[in-house]
Amino acid sequence: MIPYMASIRDTQKSLEFAMDSKAKMKRIKYLQARYKDIAECSHINESICLRASIIYMSIQEALDELQIY
Repeated sequence: MIPYMASIRDTQKSLEFAMDSKAKMKRIKYLQARYKDIAECSHINESICLRASIIYMSIQEALDELQIY
């Protein structure tokens, strides 16, 4: 697995553990930024970019619903 993708997987997995809300939000924002990076990368397959964009937007919609900025 590409190290960049492994960091995303590991960060997602870390959200399963107990942590304070500030740390959890920091990790969610990190994930969102990485998915945005992938979505905007011109060297990655278009279908992967599209899926990353959908995940990025889904995270943003959830944060908006919770009024977290």
